[in-house]
Amino acid sequence: MATINLFQDIAIASPGNDTSFGTVTLPSNCVGLIVTVNLATSSVFKARVSDGVASAYDEDFNGAVALTAGSTYAFALPIGKKTTDTDPRTVAVAFQVETTGIINRLTVQAEVS
Repeated sequence: MATINLFQDIAIASPGNDTSFGTVTLPSNCVGLIVTVNLATSSVFKARVSDGVASAYDEDFNGAVALTAGSTYAFALPIGKKTTDTDPRTVAVAFQVETTGIINRLTVQAEVS
């Protein structure tokens, strides 16, 4: 298994109010994501997962408890490309925070097979 970078940025202005930013599209051989984040402002951090067809859902990190400002967190999200017998679908993941502020660092890596 290998790891590839999908997104990496620092000092991202966060829109807050669960508005999506930092959207990544999973590669077809993705078996999971590693998300590393450091927030300047304490906030709940989550991902919005969608295949573009079915209803999207929220994946709350840290049990939907606000992350401590200035602390670095790493999360593993076991998720991959959704396939059905007749309709392969591309999965996109967008990140959200509840509180407007700065994301000091966000790195998203895909574990691929």
